Amino acid sequence: MVSAAELDERHERVRRRRGPYRRGAVIDKELLEILACPVCKTTVVEREERLVCTQCGRRYPIRDGIPVMLVDEAEPGNAGAKPSGG
Repeated sequence: MVSAAELDERHERVRRRRGPYRRGAVIDKELLEILACPVCKTTVVEREERLVCTQCGRRYPIRDGIPVMLVDEAEPGNAGAKPSGG
């Protein structure tokens, strides 16, 4: 039998590995309207737990409901690619 403390410790290790993303995080529409890709200065759209640039395709993470709009944190995109699903 696994103790509650062991379960908590395992959960914390998994959370650290996965990162603090929240599934289904929704960015306020007003905030989304003013956010832009820091590289292209163009619109971003929300896709799952990422904000995706509509021009370069870079994907910026959303952590604990907060968009991380740092180029170093972004996943590379395909130049000129349109984000899917919208």
